[in-house]
Amino acid sequence: MKNILRLMVLVAAVFICTSPSVAQWVQTNGPSGGPVRGFAENGSALFVATSGGVFLSSNGGANWSAVNSGLAELSITCIAVSESQLFVGAANNSIFRSTDDGATWSAVNLPVSNPEANCFCADNTDLYAGTRHGIFRSTDNGASWTAVDSGLTSLDVRSLGVNGSSVFAGTLPWPGGTLQNVLFVSTDKGTSWTPINIGLTIPGVFCITFSSSSIFAGTIGYVLRSTNNGLSWSEADSGMSIGGYTVESIIAKGTEIFAAIDGGGIYRSTNNGASWTKVSSDAMDPNVHRVFVSGSNLLAGTENRGVFLSTDEGATWTNTSSGMANAFISCLVSSGTSLFAGGFGGTLSVSSDGGTHWACINSNLPTRTGILSLATDGTSLLVGSWQGIFVSSDNGTSWNAIDTGLTNKVVISILASDSVLLAGTTGGLFRSSNYGRSWAPVNSEYTKSSLTAFATIGSVIFAGTDSDGVLRSVDAGMNWTQVDSGITRLDIYSFAVIGSYLFAGTYNQIFRSTDFGASWTNTSSGLTGSAISLAAGNDALVAGTSDGVFVFSDSGIIWSAINTGLIDSQVLALSVCGNNVFAGAGGAGVWRRPLSEIIVNVHPSLEKIPIAYQLDQSYPNPFNPTTTINYKLPANAFVTLKVYDVLGRAVQTLVGERQTAGNHSVTFNASNLPSGVYFYRLSAGSLTGQAGTFSETKKLLLMK
Repeated sequence: MKNILRLMVLVAAVFICTSPSVAQWVQTNGPSGGPVRGFAENGSALFVATSGGVFLSSNGGANWSAVNSGLAELSITCIAVSESQLFVGAANNSIFRSTDDGATWSAVNLPVSNPEANCFCADNTDLYAGTRHGIFRSTDNGASWTAVDSGLTSLDVRSLGVNGSSVFAGTLPWPGGTLQNVLFVSTDKGTSWTPINIGLTIPGVFCITFSSSSIFAGTIGYVLRSTNNGLSWSEADSGMSIGGYTVESIIAKGTEIFAAIDGGGIYRSTNNGASWTKVSSDAMDPNVHRVFVSGSNLLAGTENRGVFLSTDEGATWTNTSSGMANAFISCLVSSGTSLFAGGFGGTLSVSSDGGTHWACINSNLPTRTGILSLATDGTSLLVGSWQGIFVSSDNGTSWNAIDTGLTNKVVISILASDSVLLAGTTGGLFRSSNYGRSWAPVNSEYTKSSLTAFATIGSVIFAGTDSDGVLRSVDAGMNWTQVDSGITRLDIYSFAVIGSYLFAGTYNQIFRSTDFGASWTNTSSGLTGSAISLAAGNDALVAGTSDGVFVFSDSGIIWSAINTGLIDSQVLALSVCGNNVFAGAGGAGVWRRPLSEIIVNVHPSLEKIPIAYQLDQSYPNPFNPTTTINYKLPANAFVTLKVYDVLGRAVQTLVGERQTAGNHSVTFNASNLPSGVYFYRLSAGSLTGQAGTFSETKKLLLMK
């Protein structure tokens, strides 16, 4: 499984659908259900901080709308309200403030570079920001900040809380510090801090909250309680199954206490923490980051499924993430007018109107099944997951598992080719000739590693691996050979095909083959970032990396960034659909941009005008039942390409039309012909007369 998590995010596919045109990169309205990092409330305005920005609800969390104007970064780590002003910390080390309920945002400058804000807390006119470089206080609503960390032995602050005149800070141990010095208290507004010995050796305090008589602290593996303002502490997690998970959020609601565990769900205590009962269901995401009280309701923020709402003290929960475009998208595929998006956390959504509306379609998939790959054969949708392969023939309304014989069920790539299915797993390649009713491993020395991507050119199949480079099969996946001469990185992430040209994306480079993988050329000039996904369509070639989206320029030798409007630069999946490119972001849903704004006639630039006529030997040869014939024209010409049997009879006309100068490719399908020797003849006459005429014949062998 070497590098497998890094590789799986880039299993992307390219298909054609239709969608409206827009002016630069624009975030679509979904999919929803991604990471939630915090809640805040200002009057009737309820806010949620997510990996895809800040969202506002004016109806108690029933639905949400984005309020991100002015935010230069959408991955939000924390959020708070102070004096009716809204503050957020972003993953790119910035802090932003809004004075109009998120309608607009402006950057706030702390007196330290790269503050990496983790938490906020407000005490009347004082606002505290906990960062990985200490604590900062503002007394003027964020206009100016002062470092207040004297006495802190650890500056990596993960939680803050105010109780009367005391401010508490939970930290992670600073290098050289002890595991007991992780909680501090200040009684002078942060001017000085005193360590609190909580009596346990723990690696950090991740949340602090207060009930009417106690202080609660959440750590890895424990809930701790103090009834004397932090002077002494005791374990208070009876009834919880915390294990080694992190207690990330604790909150008081009247006489009840609720705790959120990242990996363990939500628990409730009705006796001030003496005992706890689990109140989250198995259908919810167990990775819960935050619980929040809004009026009489409870809200829960999760890692993979967005926001859940409870109106009955946690007895039942309803997902209320509509309008939150914050899902982590790792793969895209389309069938007809339906665009499907999948993510590691189990996100599987479909849009039939170019991203304007999204619907969740994973309700019948196994609980918590992360989506690693998607594929379609035009009529059915196939999903590769952590738990095998599933197929739907009704756009996700119902699903069936197809994994009999699939001994490794971590499926990170799928190919549907004619009547054969191929599944790339973390433990080799599997093949099915009966549409998944049974699978058998492909026994080859080259298919024992992780299979990360597939591509086809005619009947030739290519597979990418995490360590063995590119593999090629000419017999529907039965046998494979390694074809990576010229590729200097053998960790293949993705493929794209334009005509007979094959592109392979590795961790940080792109290679191109014009001879069915026999040789490769590095075509990475101008490209930056890592973890490369590729997409092609309409003679367009685009690449997604950790630095955004790039397009192969008109010169055909350099990549150019095309990130205007794209706030989230981590692009994990791409799809060319109709007249648009769709990009799946690492926590900000799906983005869309018109091809007309970014494509610069890639295909002709890749294929410079030849200086002479040329007819290539078909590949593969021998073949069954299809083979590809490439030829070159030095000028515009009328072209005839016919196939003859051994008696000289024409059995099929492949081309009979005027064509432009350049490289051309055509597929010969001999499924209705018997085995034997055949000949193909190219005849071309220049329309201007300057390039003269040309005629050449070559032999091919059909073996069924």
